[in-house]
This record gives sequence, structure tokens and C-alpha cells, in this order.
Amino acid sequence: MDVKNLKDAPAEMADVAQKIWLAGLGAAAMASSQGAQLFSAMVDKGKEVEKTGAAAAGLVKDAASDAAQTAAGSAEDVWKRFQGLLDAQVASALSRLGVPSRDEIAKLTRRVEELTKSIETLKGKK
Repeated sequence: MDVKNLKDAPAEMADVAQKIWLAGLGAAAMASSQGAQLFSAMVDKGKEVEKTGAAAAGLVKDAASDAAQTAAGSAEDVWKRFQGLLDAQVASALSRLGVPSRDEIAKLTRRVEELTKSIETLKGKK
């Protein structure tokens, strides 16, 4: 860097500082003059969002209701599957213990009734 550049540095820095100052003043002036318009535009936009928000809230409510119904249906399905698995496990345990099933008892009952009728028929023939 040469001596000439060092001598010009304070002037250049003063020029940059002046431009920054002017930019700040310009921003403040624009905000002051356009602030009311900006505020009004934001209020209008807020009203639009509020209407859309109310509609969205209705959609969210409907979706939540649908989700609740779906969840209830799913819970019922899970419960039914659980009951089926539990019934199968109990039936399996009873079978291992030698306890006859409902169907086996019904079959045996019908067979006993048939045999009883046959015996009664044979007694009547004597």
C-alpha cells in the first residue's frame, strides 16, 4: 500500500459513513410515509388469514373427527383380534388338559340321545 492511498483513506471512510447515514435516513423516511399503508395492508391480509383459518379450523375439526372414528374402528378391530387369539390360546390349553370342546360335547350329547332312543326302541320290542 502506498502513501497516497493512506492519505485518501479517511476521506473514503467519511464518504462511506455519509452514504450509510443517508441510507438510514431514507429508510426511516420511507417507513414513516409508507407505514400507514403497510399497516393497512397487514390488517387486510390478517382478515384473509382469519377467514381461511376459520375454514381450516373446520377442516381440522372434521379431520380430527374422522381420525377419531378411524381410531375407534381400529381399536375395535385390534380388540376382536386379541379376543380371537385369547380364545384360541384358552381352547388350546383346555385341549392339552383333556377338556372337551363345546363342539365335542354337543356331538357326544347327540350321540347319547341317539343311543338312548335306540335302547328305548330295543326295550319296547322285548
